[in-house]
Amino acid sequence: MLSVLIALSSFTPQESPKAPSAVLEIVPLQHLTALQVPIAPPPWGTLLTAGYEEYAHDLIHCSREGQWFDTDAICEMLSRLHTEDIDNDRLSIHVQEDALRVFGEAQAVQKVTRDVREVGDLLTRPIEVEVTVWQAGDLTDVAAVNTPADYGRMVANLQPLWRSVRSTHSNGVAAHDRQRWVRYVRDVDTEVAQKAKIALPVTDAFCDGGRVVVVPHSLASGDDLVLHVQFGFGVPRGSVRTVPSGLQDAPELDLPTLATTFGAFSGRIQNGGALAVLATGDESCGERLLLTVRATASTPPNDPQLNDLAAFPTSALTNAALLMRMTPPSPYPALGDQTARTMELSDEDQTYTRFEPDELLELLRTSLGELADTDDFSMDIAGGFLFVHAPRTTITIVGDLLRGLESRLLRNVQVRHFGTIDQGRGSAPLHELVAPSLLGRELIVVRLLETSFVRELQAEIAQESSTLEPQLETAQSGTWLRLRAANPSGETHVDMLAQTVHVRALRPRNVNPGGLLMPNDVSSCRCLHDGKAVNGKVIDHGDGPIVTLGDTPLRTTLSTIVKW
Repeated sequence: MLSVLIALSSFTPQESPKAPSAVLEIVPLQHLTALQVPIAPPPWGTLLTAGYEEYAHDLIHCSREGQWFDTDAICEMLSRLHTEDIDNDRLSIHVQEDALRVFGEAQAVQKVTRDVREVGDLLTRPIEVEVTVWQAGDLTDVAAVNTPADYGRMVANLQPLWRSVRSTHSNGVAAHDRQRWVRYVRDVDTEVAQKAKIALPVTDAFCDGGRVVVVPHSLASGDDLVLHVQFGFGVPRGSVRTVPSGLQDAPELDLPTLATTFGAFSGRIQNGGALAVLATGDESCGERLLLTVRATASTPPNDPQLNDLAAFPTSALTNAALLMRMTPPSPYPALGDQTARTMELSDEDQTYTRFEPDELLELLRTSLGELADTDDFSMDIAGGFLFVHAPRTTITIVGDLLRGLESRLLRNVQVRHFGTIDQGRGSAPLHELVAPSLLGRELIVVRLLETSFVRELQAEIAQESSTLEPQLETAQSGTWLRLRAANPSGETHVDMLAQTVHVRALRPRNVNPGGLLMPNDVSSCRCLHDGKAVNGKVIDHGDGPIVTLGDTPLRTTLSTIVKW
């Protein structure tokens, strides 16, 4: 019996193998799935009126809305990457609001959280956008596209009027604002009834300050960035002038004078470089301003090794920014009850430098040939990125194809359009516009001096009562430039429209029995160029409008230079 007890006491039961511990991880996706809030575009057409609906033209698609990435799509992608663990009951991934609920073996869960972190670092790579407005003064010879070193030299001796810094990501939106809207009495309406009449003041507002909206895009090739920019600035010129309406018991009219500069442009820069727009010239045609837009992105994260998954930025090739074509307002006077024709924008047009997402996918699939027909290959575009699930050799080929497209299509041109006043014994600048543009995209730069004036008087008559009603309009003196460049067969073709208008000083004239008119004197010239351009060579447009400074009419000439 004792031997049996000894034998039992010496027996140590073997521990049964422990089952792998299961863990639950909640992985937030807010940085990838947050709703994009629509951003209002800069004021356009005129900054002398707050009729925002009429002038809210979004040329760079900053007012888009919706989710950046869909939570269900992210869950589906991760499930494809971890199919083996899911099929063997080691992992489950489910959507929970704007997060993922990941449950399973610790090692499998850690792989999913690592994948989300590495992909998120790539997609949300921070891009800092700095916008600065400078007083141009007599500044000339500005480069539209600047390396980081060039930018530092250009602004070394300049004082900023306004500087703004925002942070975003590729295909995100950075909005920069500094505005003050000033209300004023723009017009007087009249109501006439039997033996009675009344004057009704109409107020409006003009913009003192500006707004710049920038959409940056990362590239698959190197560390360069593509920027699409839309801007609008208003600078009041002197105090608001008041004139009597000429109507009995009616308020005076306010006639503000505003130097307005607005437009849209694009360009490709080195990381830390800047695009520049110069708008300068004679003060009778606007303000002298230099706008610089500088973008600096953080160091690109390492290419994540996610079970043969890669993400390439493609928004620079697929976005529809700057495709609408502008036609400036007619410089010819509107008489009587005619309505003055305003600036027009065409419907969006296609360009050879832009692909619809489905077109880009089809092009890549066709180029890959049999490599795209395997079971382990998938490709999709979302949020401005191309996601490729394939062997690493295939991913390398896709990257090379994208870099080749970027090299051929995302190329800069630099434009300088200038007018010169012939003063007999010398010359002076009428205007100078310098700006960048990508091939196939529209470039628009407008520099104006604008004010209101009474162009007509309408009669309001009722029984034993009558009055006059002033009809006001906006006078704009300055230059409108629209240009698009293409590069077919190695040569650069330029499609350009430039309109220069010069309005002589408005002199009020009383009209009895109670009324005011402001006859004006408008000189204009519209230039069209639709043909080849030689790199850096002057395109001579001949004579521009007659400009009257003081009481002396002066001859002008217009020219354009395109460099690439």
